[in-house]
Amino acid sequence: MKEYDEKTINNALKIIDRLLLLLSILSSIIFFLLYYFADNIFKYLEQSTITLIKSLMVGFLSVVFPFVISYFVLKKVQELKASQTKIDLVNDISSTILPKLKNYLIKPEQNYELIEFDKIKWEELLSEAKNVDIFVHYFDTWLRNNCDLIKGIFYRDGNINIIIPCIKNNTIIKIIKQRFPEYTEKQIKQKIYGTSEKIYEYKKNINKGLLNIYETNELGYYCGIKIDEKYFIYSSYEHIRNDRKILGPTFIIRIDKEQSIGKWFDKEFNNIPKKIVNMGQSY
Repeated sequence: MKEYDEKTINNALKIIDRLLLLLSILSSIIFFLLYYFADNIFKYLEQSTITLIKSLMVGFLSVVFPFVISYFVLKKVQELKASQTKIDLVNDISSTILPKLKNYLIKPEQNYELIEFDKIKWEELLSEAKNVDIFVHYFDTWLRNNCDLIKGIFYRDGNINIIIPCIKNNTIIKIIKQRFPEYTEKQIKQKIYGTSEKIYEYKKNINKGLLNIYETNELGYYCGIKIDEKYFIYSSYEHIRNDRKILGPTFIIRIDKEQSIGKWFDKEFNNIPKKIVNMGQSY
């Protein structure tokens, strides 16, 4: 109701303002015509009276005409002031209020991203990669889904080093099977072998780059992928697995900014007991 009253008053003031202006303009025209044609209009009056009327018209014109002129000038000045006030207000908001709001509304830059593993955009991470280190139980499906990206690393004369479990170590296989209850031990072995077989097939017809496949008797507690000195993908294995989807949290860490994380993985990857796999020999 209050808002409605304010609008009504503002509209009424604008109408009154326009009426006053219109009356002033009409009055100026009438006074001017009376002055100009006074001799004819008032010809029956004495000359002294006509002179008096003319003097009055000049007096009225000297008041009304400047009013009309000043109206337009002052209105323009008011508009300019209002505009400048808005500009000043915007500048004040931009320079004082917004920076304070940013401190509350904008989160500081983070050097990591928390994401679901199957939502990682591998093309963004691997399209220019030249050195990739992988520590994993098996990666046969991942390799199949990213075939072109893997080959692209070799075509760029890049290197891939991968550590996988030794499939001849039945103790390790049994533990891994517990982590993936949907598979049999035989299927686990097939997936581990499929990992080395696929990546070897990708590389063998490319005369660039370098591939090192390692096997270890150590049990890995996480999947780790280091991409150049820029990214490290960390995903821990689950204690309870209900389906084949990876539900555990995955971190994409910018090791170019968090260098200690990159050094930690280098320590792990370089020092874990392992031996190179000769793909010319059968498992």
